Amino acid sequence: MKTNFPFKYAAAVALFAASTCACAVQVTMSFTITGFPATAPQSAVTGSVMYSAGSSTSEIQSLLAVDLMINGHQYGLSEVGCLVFNPTTTLVGGNVSGVGSVHSGTDDFYFLYNPAAPDVYGFSYTSVSTPHDIFDPASMTRH
Repeated sequence: MKTNFPFKYAAAVALFAASTCACAVQVTMSFTITGFPATAPQSAVTGSVMYSAGSSTSEIQSLLAVDLMINGHQYGLSEVGCLVFNPTTTLVGGNVSGVGSVHSGTDDFYFLYNPAAPDVYGFSYTSVSTPHDIFDPASMTRH
């Protein structure tokens, strides 16, 4: 009787690989940023970002949802991206000027995020209603 050993071997390897795949977790990071100057159109920014990661403290693998409104502009998932520099530094921001860059006179934002801490820092935003300003906070909190 003939057997097809390579086929049986390949099937066993495929079954093993499927049973040992790493699964991502969904993480929701919420934040409130305060301390913007008096000239800013919005004095506090509150939002959240949901993403997939290997664990709750590991780097972002992909963005899943965004809940963020700044000066009347509700950001959708397609308007936001992220760049992972290393396990403790991820840049999340609007795609208008490229993630990590904002230009006055546009609805855009960015912030740095450390998922290992977790911590939000380096937040900036712009608005079409203020064509010559970029707003940075004096203080930041994450909740």
